[in-house]
Amino acid sequence: MDNKNKEYEDTIIFLVEQITQRLDKTLIYSQNINDFIESQRQAGTVYEQNIQQLNDTLAERDQSIQQLNHTLAERDQSIQQLNHTLAERDQSIQQLNDTLAERDQSIQQLNHTLAEHDQSIQQLNDTLAERDQSIQQLEQEVLFYATSKSWKITRPLRKVVNFFKRSISKASS
Repeated sequence: MDNKNKEYEDTIIFLVEQITQRLDKTLIYSQNINDFIESQRQAGTVYEQNIQQLNDTLAERDQSIQQLNHTLAERDQSIQQLNHTLAERDQSIQQLNDTLAERDQSIQQLNHTLAEHDQSIQQLNDTLAERDQSIQQLEQEVLFYATSKSWKITRPLRKVVNFFKRSISKASS
């Protein structure tokens, strides 16, 4: 800028010398030059204002970039914390899955044992049913014999025999 201003000033000096040499013609020309210089100064002022606005905008954007960088750093830290938490949860899930697998295996073993017990219970129930049937058949036979005529006729004889058996066993003791 200083170079430009210096160039402008040099141009003006040169023009002033020319003006002094050509007063008649240059009076109108000098007015035009002064107008041109003024317009250039105004343009320079506008240019400087534009530069200032651009510098202000640049400063605002730099500040925004700093804020965004700060926000980005905070988010990166949050992401790291979340990743750490996620890793801990993944580890917990893996431990729970391992525990679940162990429990599933225990349940499978217990189901197998339960099936064996159920089979044993079924066998015992079958054996019990067979015995109940045998007992019922024997009870029917005893009832058949107890209600038979021969059993009724031999009853007094059985009582006498039992009486003697008891007497002998008392005498032996």
